[in-house]
Amino acid sequence: MRKKIFLAIFFTSFSFIFLSLVFLLFLFDKTLQKQAFYELEEEFVFVENNLEKILKKEFFINNYRITLLLNNGEVVFDNFANSLDNHLNRFEIQNALKNDYAISSRFSNSLKKDSFYLAKKIIFKQKEFILRLSSDKENIDTLIKNTALFLLIIFIFSVCVCILIANFLSKQILKPLKNLDLNNPSKDRVYKELHDFIDKIEENNENTKRLRVEFTHNVTHELKTPLTSIMLSSEMLKNNMVKKEDESNFINLIYNQSCALLVMIDEIIKISFLEQNKDIKKLNIRIDLLLLKIIKDLEFKLKEKNINIKTKLIKYSFLCNESLLYTMLFNLIENAIKYNNDNGIIDIKMYERKDILFLSIKDSGIGIKKEFFDRIYERFFRICSSRSKEIEGTGLGLSIVKKIAKIHKIKIKLISAENEGSEFILRFKKF
Repeated sequence: MRKKIFLAIFFTSFSFIFLSLVFLLFLFDKTLQKQAFYELEEEFVFVENNLEKILKKEFFINNYRITLLLNNGEVVFDNFANSLDNHLNRFEIQNALKNDYAISSRFSNSLKKDSFYLAKKIIFKQKEFILRLSSDKENIDTLIKNTALFLLIIFIFSVCVCILIANFLSKQILKPLKNLDLNNPSKDRVYKELHDFIDKIEENNENTKRLRVEFTHNVTHELKTPLTSIMLSSEMLKNNMVKKEDESNFINLIYNQSCALLVMIDEIIKISFLEQNKDIKKLNIRIDLLLLKIIKDLEFKLKEKNINIKTKLIKYSFLCNESLLYTMLFNLIENAIKYNNDNGIIDIKMYERKDILFLSIKDSGIGIKKEFFDRIYERFFRICSSRSKEIEGTGLGLSIVKKIAKIHKIKIKLISAENEGSEFILRFKKF
């Protein structure tokens, strides 16, 4: 963050100084040109008044080039050159013929250098002529170059100052944030503009504390139930309080509750792993092949409830962690079996629209009320109905599904109604 603030301050200052110096150089150049034409105007008056003496070489002017031309462009006199071609095509001559007056700044083909020109129509000895006066632009160019060099030195010095200022300001701006205790933030120690941010941190802290308390309570409650059954059953067996013919039932109860306990612990570990690991190895995996593997792995459960599964799959590769994606899809299809009716149907479809894959997992089971749509992804949440209570589960499966979907940027949509089945639609977008 400090780097971004530093660069923002530096480049803002850098841009302002650079543009300011370029503008100054441009303004200076225009001012010098304006001054050069002003001096040409003054000198022109003097030359026009003393033109006869200049032509007779009774008066010499060496700082300015004086050219006298006829209206057809023929050069009558030039104090810098003896023989010149016709000047009718010269820019300032053309404009002077049209407007009686013209100025220009251009390269001189005769003298081979840049010059300023001023041309006017005059009456000399009762004839119409064009008098042109020009001055060398080289002095101004030299002055501009020297000034540009001076401004470059100022610019380099200013950039160094900008670096120091940007470094100092970035430290000062972040100082209150670095000293901020995120667990107990105080508005008195930060900028007023960050008060809304502090409110959000405080709200987030409160939510985190609440979720921790709820999670601890839920874990304690969910672990206590199987542990209590295991403890009571084992205690009764230990104290010979169970009839010989009932021992196998108690042993099966201990075994089943132990398995449920291990499943719950495994799912809690998975959730903890998903929350802590952001950088997960990903490869291109064929989703259709993964679905076929899951269906094969759940074949026993499908036969147990005599559920007919229909598939319509397409070849589609997706960048993901294969193990996590397997877990997500396994949980969804297993839920479609668990919460389905005997002799029910599961319909799995894949279809693609504009490089986006849609995967639909639809069952003909007990369905979900709309009021529970947002809550089904909460940890340990189970719908309180007589039918759902009979179904084994930890209430963590869909929470794991949601977290895996978030890691892979998969969007989930639920369509369901009580006693009308459920449809989970997953939206896979290529990275």
